[in-house]
Amino acid sequence: MNQKFFEAFFQYEDADDREKAVRKLATDKAMSYAFPSKAPKKHSVTMQGDLLSLESYSKKVDEDRELYLNEAKIALTVNAVTTKQELIIQTELKKEKGGWIVDNLQVKGSN
Repeated sequence: MNQKFFEAFFQYEDADDREKAVRKLATDKAMSYAFPSKAPKKHSVTMQGDLLSLESYSKKVDEDRELYLNEAKIALTVNAVTTKQELIIQTELKKEKGGWIVDNLQVKGSN
């Protein structure tokens, strides 16, 4: 589920569909961290994200919670200009209705 979340969050061709894809994998709490400022209904620029690589390290907290420390390498293209970035992001997953869902995320560092 952690991998699926990062793919939905960073691997997209249309920024307007991104939030909808992430919502299926995250709680309301996690959504408020992932999208702290609401975007306009339709973006006026062309945005595309690429998840270049993801390395994840996990630690089981208890039967219903697991923490991940993730190193994500991404590329963001806005109006045909691409920038690359490396982010360290902590995610917390919780078991809900027999499945796992992202309940929290925090950016710990970037370069």
